[in-house]
Amino acid sequence: MRADLHSHTFYSLLPFYNPLIKGNIYFQDSCLSPKILVKIAKKKGLDAIALTDHDNGKGLKEFAHYAKKNKIQPILGQEVTLFKVVPYEKKGNRKRYIPWAHVLVWGTHHVPWKIRFQPVDEFLDALNDLSVPFALSHPFDVTKSAPGPGYDPKTYKINKELLDKFILLDGHNGFQPYKNNYITQIIAREFGYPMIGGSDSHEPIMVGRCFTEVPDAHTVDDFLEALFYARKNPKNTKVKAYGLGATPITWERWIRCLVKQLDWNTRFDIYRHFNPNIQVREENWRKDPVYDALFFQKMPIAVKILLRAELRYLLPLLTIGLKIYGPLMLKKANKKYIKIYDSLLEEIGKREFARTKKKIIDLFSK
Repeated sequence: MRADLHSHTFYSLLPFYNPLIKGNIYFQDSCLSPKILVKIAKKKGLDAIALTDHDNGKGLKEFAHYAKKNKIQPILGQEVTLFKVVPYEKKGNRKRYIPWAHVLVWGTHHVPWKIRFQPVDEFLDALNDLSVPFALSHPFDVTKSAPGPGYDPKTYKINKELLDKFILLDGHNGFQPYKNNYITQIIAREFGYPMIGGSDSHEPIMVGRCFTEVPDAHTVDDFLEALFYARKNPKNTKVKAYGLGATPITWERWIRCLVKQLDWNTRFDIYRHFNPNIQVREENWRKDPVYDALFFQKMPIAVKILLRAELRYLLPLLTIGLKIYGPLMLKKANKKYIKIYDSLLEEIGKREFARTKKKIIDLFSK
């Protein structure tokens, strides 16, 4: 049985800390609807697909409906954001909440909100009480597009203590650069961590780019049970992960989709402002718009009209910016990769893993 264990729809709200406003803002990080996600997964030949929107399950009911209609097995889940509580300097008792890790959770439609702000041990105890499988998502993201808690950003040493607590790692992520995945794969193989694969899809072509396979599983319950026991007995697990990382073209397509999504959101907002009593039909508009929580909802209507008028110029500017900034970002990332590899060599040197040393040295020479 093959399943894509990491995907997003337009119900997914990604939080990230903005130092300008000294708080978190949210944006929709996917342009896929549950219906399109399921149809593409079926076309790609997957037996099952998991919906793991960021910190909410608003799309799960619609997702399960279309999965049943298209005869593909749905896996309910969520990508949970863990927040670090940091007090403001010279601000009395005020606190700020900075995202520091993403955790994939499957087999449940609801994860208690409060546990996101708890220490790691208490968070893991809460998930163990729910008896659901979970994995640490993109643990070595050095591009800062998402939290990468698998290493210390100051010393670049591997955070093995944290990895030992999660055990199950997201080692084949379709939205991460291949070197991010490569680090995770080396560490997982040498330290005995099982891996899962998921496309982390935010636009149509990404769906099914990475997947997880459990040969003996025939139902979702069997599949989730295999994931659950992969953490308990990692040496004898039958969970296998496959797939490739992202390329700059992948990110360019994603940005194009986000701009179209922003255009749709502002268009609907303007329409809703001038037609407050209009009857919204489900087939044309979303009944429960998750984008009411987005950062641009606080803008005056005149600013939204101007924003939509300028969107036609925004996409070319973002595309040019990505082509200029992309190579610079990857150049900085390469320097961080080398530092992480150096710390990994120290760990491996202590354990005398000559085979992995050769792999890393070969990668340096490329």
